[in-house]
Amino acid sequence: GKALAGLFYCVCGIAVVFIFSARWFVHWDLALLGALLGSVFAVALGLLLGALCENPVTLNLWVLVAVMALLAPVLALSLSHAGLPAWMRALAPWTPSVAMARLIGLSTAGAVPAGDVARNAAILAGEALVLYALVTWRVRASDR
Repeated sequence: GKALAGLFYCVCGIAVVFIFSARWFVHWDLALLGALLGSVFAVALGLLLGALCENPVTLNLWVLVAVMALLAPVLALSLSHAGLPAWMRALAPWTPSVAMARLIGLSTAGAVPAGDVARNAAILAGEALVLYALVTWRVRASDR
């Protein structure tokens, strides 16, 4: 139930962004793929944080930390490649936020390499599956 409600709110936000950004998209299928996989990841992260935190204040703190940790690689890669350490340039493409940003960025391009689409979609889907597995483990552990 919580996952469906979270997905509903994500889709509402996506719809608003897409309405105001419609003229930029060339490949709507990639835009939808990136947005929906990003939503699935966000819902999984929210469920996991909700399952781990007992207190709403603690939950809000960890959500803030997670949002900053997810935004940092996207901002770092978009602002400057030259100033980033090599390990950060190597690690950033494996973060779900960068994968989603790249999928949505590819949706605005003319030619789209299929390998880039598959890699970024797999990163988002794989990391979401890992989070859902952790949520399942946590819920089963709390039921005992």
